[in-house]
Amino acid sequence: LYNRALICEVRKDYNGAIALYKKILKYDSIYADAAFSMSKDYLRLEKTDEAIKYGELAVKLYTDTNTDAWKHLGKMYYTQKEYAKAKNAFNIILQKDPENTDAVYRLGMVDIDEQNYPAAISRYSALIEHDSTDVYSYASRGLAKQNSSDCQWALNDFHAALRFDSTYYYPYQQIGMILES
Repeated sequence: LYNRALICEVRKDYNGAIALYKKILKYDSIYADAAFSMSKDYLRLEKTDEAIKYGELAVKLYTDTNTDAWKHLGKMYYTQKEYAKAKNAFNIILQKDPENTDAVYRLGMVDIDEQNYPAAISRYSALIEHDSTDVYSYASRGLAKQNSSDCQWALNDFHAALRFDSTYYYPYQQIGMILES
């Protein structure tokens, strides 16, 4: 059944895949991969409540160090502005994998949305220290600095991002906004 569900996904028949995953869970209620895949398919169908329901089931069923399901769930919580739940999911990833830079990056995104700019700046600074060519961390730290009214330092970060990727549009946009203000 699982392979048939995967074929449905390849064909973009997400409802068909979901029906097969539900059958799998009916017979094997602890099959985490089926719950995780079903969550992703519900999200593809823009049924976020169902996607979260099965994402939550998946993280309960996984007993190993799987961080993909937590990342998926954290991203869904973030898009729903459930920031406390998103932070919890990303922190669980860091407990399982302390070197997971994506979780740190996403925690910084939550910090910015919660207007906790010092925390976001600290997170992005740590990421830049880890990888001095991380374009997205420079741009995100620049946004946090811009929002905390530190426009000169924000400009420095946006320019740094452009040094590493001159095709990245976002820093240009933010530089323009700062210069217009």
